[in-house]
Amino acid sequence: MTMPNENAAVTDAFGAPLDIEQIIEQARPTERSAPLCLRADLYAEFDELNEQLRAMRENANKDASLADSSDAVRIAQRLDELAAEMQANTQTFVFQALPRTRWVAMIKKHEQPDGSLDMQKFPVALIAACSKTPKVTEEQAGRLLDKIAQGQVDALYLAAWQANTKLVDIPKSLLASEILEQRQSSSN
Repeated sequence: MTMPNENAAVTDAFGAPLDIEQIIEQARPTERSAPLCLRADLYAEFDELNEQLRAMRENANKDASLADSSDAVRIAQRLDELAAEMQANTQTFVFQALPRTRWVAMIKKHEQPDGSLDMQKFPVALIAACSKTPKVTEEQAGRLLDKIAQGQVDALYLAAWQANTKLVDIPKSLLASEILEQRQSSSN
């Protein structure tokens, strides 16, 4: 697999390096996404049924298959239904980095005397300010964060935070590389 030269300059259609105005024109703000399951209440039923299925497997005869048990099949089907329902009720939130001057102003606005951020107000303001899809107001963000679990709040906040602070490296997928290498090996 060939890797691009990390020091190579981006070029125009004719191979000439871009000038700074072209670079500015092509630059886009960072975006991050976070899925939010709106039916998190279904996790309890899923966990309970999954635990029942696990216990059935532990207690089953080693020669028997759980696929032969009508109770196990019924539980497995319900688990599949629950997962599908949770997936169907998942909304992906997309956050986009703020322009640098807005980011600095937002940090200053929510900075406390000790230099830390006001973690009651800042996450709400950041999620609203960076929301791209769906677009969210501060009032809506506050109501949403009050309704979901802290782990879900953290996931939304982290995506909005990383849209503004995380260095953008060229992503690499080890799994994609492995698949492409296997495909290339099998075609040779």
